[in-house]
Amino acid sequence: MSSSRVTIALLGCALLVGICAIAIRYSEHSGGQLFGEVFSRADTREHVVALTFDDGPQEPDTRRLLEVLDREHVQATFFMVGRAIERYPELASDVVRRGHQVGNHSYSHAHMMLESAQFCRDEIARTDALLRLAGAKGPIRFRAPFGENLWSLSCVPDETHRLDALSIVNSRDYDRTDTERIISTVMDQIHPGAVVGLHDGGGPREQTTAAVEQLIPALRAKGYRFVTVDELLALDGR
Repeated sequence: MSSSRVTIALLGCALLVGICAIAIRYSEHSGGQLFGEVFSRADTREHVVALTFDDGPQEPDTRRLLEVLDREHVQATFFMVGRAIERYPELASDVVRRGHQVGNHSYSHAHMMLESAQFCRDEIARTDALLRLAGAKGPIRFRAPFGENLWSLSCVPDETHRLDALSIVNSRDYDRTDTERIISTVMDQIHPGAVVGLHDGGGPREQTTAAVEQLIPALRAKGYRFVTVDELLALDGR
């Protein structure tokens, strides 16, 4: 191959990588989606927020978080991973029994953006079935892993008129061990109607539980009350 062709090929690869990187950045936690409906905040001036937790259930983190939420009388929404439900079925059922909303965060939490539509269908259907076994009633909301909701993963929920419930407030607790930084990150972004993204699985989450213990009274001091994603959707007229 000539040097000019090699240069063109390398430029083409670089362009493709750049496009993919931009697409991921555009889609992640932003509501950027080619097809289907996305929800990450309610259009309201009322001081309400939805606390959401991804990647669980997981012992002991989900259990400790449930204790905090019970003590504070807060209902939250847990977007669960199917293989985690299989590992902790009783814990998943306990989340439902305590009155929290549960949602679908795929089965394997894979990067599904460039996977086939059938792969995405299987991931969602398998986790739906596990959530039903855990006691989930009514519509099961979906949240794309990593917020990567373009291409196939964007089309599949649209087939069944199913929205992608993302978060507009990103706590970044997945890469922060400093509880105070998690709290300040959320408080800097908070606004009426926001969906707040946190994690109860995917790694040690002591910092998240500690942050939530302080976030709840801090938000209440600013006049906020806590609702589930479905309650926020209803407030938004959806």
